[in-house]
Amino acid sequence: MEVDLSLEALLSRRAAEMPDHPAMLEGDLRVSYRDLDRRVTEFAVGLVLAGVEAGNRVALLLEGGIEYVVAVFGIWRAGAIWVPLNPQIPDRDIGYAIELTQPRLVFTDDDGRARLAAAADSRIRAARIADRPSLTYSPEQQPPGAEMAGDAVIAFTSGTTGRSKGATITHRSLRVHSMAVADHYAMGPEDRILTMLPLYLLSIFLVGPSLAIESGGVSR
Repeated sequence: MEVDLSLEALLSRRAAEMPDHPAMLEGDLRVSYRDLDRRVTEFAVGLVLAGVEAGNRVALLLEGGIEYVVAVFGIWRAGAIWVPLNPQIPDRDIGYAIELTQPRLVFTDDDGRARLAAAADSRIRAARIADRPSLTYSPEQQPPGAEMAGDAVIAFTSGTTGRSKGATITHRSLRVHSMAVADHYAMGPEDRILTMLPLYLLSIFLVGPSLAIESGGVSR
């Protein structure tokens, strides 16, 4: 299987090929491929201006939705590595995940910021935190983009036999997965994918938004 583009770069191709086709639906909100690609670039530039460099890790503490998808693809477009944090786990486990992965920053929303600020765990208090209002954007800044052989995500194992471990997965591996699934189900632009489980679970993200972008379809 020949793989020449990361999922992040594939999004830009979709935006060029089918700019007005819906990419994501959330309630009454409709986001086209052009709009999604633009928002991802703006987020990536915001991360770069916040000090994130290629190869850095950026943790996400969010519930889900379009903002989550923008953040993940923005992290990849900034050349960084996505670290998904599960909002349902105790503070001590979030602290453990932060200590284990050493993210350059933790991106969250108001609820997550309040939770991190109130946590007693020193590892959480020491983390650099950012949210959407704290990110700036400059149209002159160009994000580096993802490297196919580079690491894309550190996904945590279930921890059934001990502490969760961070499994590192490359951009090439993620794209091969999405290509294989889209091919198996013969998916195309007319398909819609309903995601009803949390996007901070890598498997759900891959068979939801990522698969929609792979096929040129719609995620909701």
